[in-house]
Amino acid sequence: MAVLRSYSVIFFLIASIQLAASCTWGEYERCPSWDSCSTSCGGGQQCRTCLSCYLSQHKRFCQNCNEYCLNGNSYVGGRCQCARWRSGSCCEACSYIDIPHCVPGQQQCGGSPDGIMCTQCEPGYHSGGYNQGCIDIDECAAGTSGCEQQCHNTQGSYVCSCLSGYWLWTDKHTCNYDNCTFESDSTCAWTDVTSGDDFDWTLTYGARGKYMYIGTSGSRKIGETAWLTSPILRPTFLTERCLQFWYNMNGPSIGLLSVYMTAHGEKPGSLLWRMSFDQGREWKSASVNLSSLEQYQIIIEAVVGNSYFGDIAIDDVTILPTACQQEKRLLIG
Repeated sequence: MAVLRSYSVIFFLIASIQLAASCTWGEYERCPSWDSCSTSCGGGQQCRTCLSCYLSQHKRFCQNCNEYCLNGNSYVGGRCQCARWRSGSCCEACSYIDIPHCVPGQQQCGGSPDGIMCTQCEPGYHSGGYNQGCIDIDECAAGTSGCEQQCHNTQGSYVCSCLSGYWLWTDKHTCNYDNCTFESDSTCAWTDVTSGDDFDWTLTYGARGKYMYIGTSGSRKIGETAWLTSPILRPTFLTERCLQFWYNMNGPSIGLLSVYMTAHGEKPGSLLWRMSFDQGREWKSASVNLSSLEQYQIIIEAVVGNSYFGDIAIDDVTILPTACQQEKRLLIG
């Protein structure tokens, strides 16, 4: 029995020596898989506990993991370095920043590369997309200003203006023709045509000042016509215009004073207003509504009567961008 005990002790010592020979101090062969990382991004830790065969010692090991950031941002110095429009440990959130001319709260992050954009800009601006902010709309170049003649773009808006001989109406878009008083020895935007009629209107001076008239003495014959033609007028889609002027038809043999509209070059065109016979010594006013879906011109026609006692005169001719304040009908007197 003593001999068997001796062999058992010897075998245990030999096994212990062999086991110790197969282990190394500080090395841990029996390690489980790493635990899950403490974060999905932005830098975290994962750990595991290992067992050494040398005296059955345990040790816990940890390492960094998921050291990256979302939306293309960089992980530096143990943390995510986020763009100014991003926040959060992983740069996952979209932070509010001030975008000039953007409606408050109307922004979003995204794009490639990542950036911020305004989804609704103030009137006069449109979104330029990611990292482009709100861009001024050039209403003049786009043709959306509604200016009748000239357009000047400004930041977020525009300004209409008119050519020489016109002035800007109160709607800030329509150009009204200067009231042609003939005082500057000019017919303003009106033209005494060179063909189609029989003779010309004459600029003269009287008690009223300067005005245009037709003289019926001399070589004038009954039925001859003189035309005064407006510049080309734009279509009137939304409202009528109003032609206003003063006239004098004094004499026993007055002919006709008429207003025509021509849209296709026909002369004199469609009759809008007419006055005939002696109207007395006083100057009288006339108002004629103008409406057309096409560009057009106005012709003021004077017709010679049956003797030289039939001069016709007009003065203060203007076209307003509003309907006349009168009953809308053809006036023939």
